[in-house]
Amino acid sequence: MGTIQLAKCDCGFEKEMLIGAGRRDFETRNLFPYYCKECNSIFSGNTYDKVVICKNCESSDVLSYDNPKLVKDLDEETAKNEPYFIHKNSLCPQCKGFSLMFKVVGRWS
Repeated sequence: MGTIQLAKCDCGFEKEMLIGAGRRDFETRNLFPYYCKECNSIFSGNTYDKVVICKNCESSDVLSYDNPKLVKDLDEETAKNEPYFIHKNSLCPQCKGFSLMFKVVGRWS
C-alpha cells in the first residue's frame, strides 16, 4: 500500500504526492519524491527506472529525496535509520530553504 504525502514548506509551497506502490504494480513501480535541478520542481518518480525523468521538463538531472544534498544535517546514521524517506529539513523547490516537510495525509492501494 502506498501513501499520499503532503510536501509543505513555511514559504507557502505545498504539493501532494503519491509515494510507494499499489498491490497490482509493486513489482514494477515504487514511487518516491525527486527534485529536478533543471526546473526546480518536485515529483514522484519510479525508483525502478534506470533513469528517472522529471515529469515537468523531462530532464534527467534529478535527485531523490534520500540524497544527503537535499536534507539539512543528514548524516549517514540518519540515512540508515530512515532509508525510505526523510520527513523534515528537506530542500524546498520554491524558497531553496531546508524547511520542506512531508506528512502522510492518506493511503492508496
